[in-house]
Amino acid sequence: MSEKELKELVVGGSGGGLVVGGDIIASVLAGLAPNSRKAYTNNVNSFVGWQQENGDRDFSRKVVLKYKDWLINQGYAPNTINQQLATLRQVAGEMGYQGWDVAEVMGIKGVKSVRGRGRRAGMWLSKDEVKAILKVGDVGSKGDRDRLVVGMLVGMGLRRGELVEVRWEDFRKGGTGVVLDVLGKGNKIRTIPVPSWVLSSVREWALSSGLRKGILIRSMDRHGNIGDRISREGIGAIVGKMGEAVSRDGLCAHDLRRTWARMVYKQGGDLKQISLILGHANIKTTELYIGINDVDLDNPLTLSIE
Repeated sequence: MSEKELKELVVGGSGGGLVVGGDIIASVLAGLAPNSRKAYTNNVNSFVGWQQENGDRDFSRKVVLKYKDWLINQGYAPNTINQQLATLRQVAGEMGYQGWDVAEVMGIKGVKSVRGRGRRAGMWLSKDEVKAILKVGDVGSKGDRDRLVVGMLVGMGLRRGELVEVRWEDFRKGGTGVVLDVLGKGNKIRTIPVPSWVLSSVREWALSSGLRKGILIRSMDRHGNIGDRISREGIGAIVGKMGEAVSRDGLCAHDLRRTWARMVYKQGGDLKQISLILGHANIKTTELYIGINDVDLDNPLTLSIE
């Protein structure tokens, strides 16, 4: 959104309360240099995008703290997080001048910045790391399952909650290849192209597991017996274990989802199409995934998948 198109923020309690409109935003932006106005606009847009994704429409200390925790857990750099928080404090401060409850204002303004540390290096995998992680794992059906889990996360940008619900019947022919119909947030179905190398992993899992219908990814015990389904935590454990095998301690499923977005963008993928495949309600969330606002995407250390 542009400065003129900033969406309203509902504050002071769900279902009611004050509405932050153009007058508040205009006051916050007044007197700022053009680059600063752009940065503040992007920060507000990012927060609104997160609200839309998570259904948190309130603007309160509790919600801002939740947003801060989300940014930390997503692995964003401390500087990026602190810039986001500074903008929200500025909005709250301006609301105080215009009559908003002092306690609410001070609550938001009292949200502390994060210290200068983070896990930026773990946010995205490089091309070589993607290739390496797809080669690790056990021999046999368990290894085939684990490599398929990683492949679908990093090769298709799925959420782990979506992956655990994928069924064999969700694959179908589409265009010149195979696509997967995914049920995402808000019960919205989106169609995602299946790369040929991911499809190969699906076939390997089919051969070793003997499965052809029902839930795609299953739990397995230490003896190799296949269960009915796997949990989100089970997906996280698989990703973490395989991440350790390529010296990426603390790797999580969302890191693979972000890796997919970043690499496709680096290959020339359209940002809007990437956002649609990820299932984002706001394109600013996609920009955060890719790192457009704070990463030099032309840096030679930023690797594409090819």
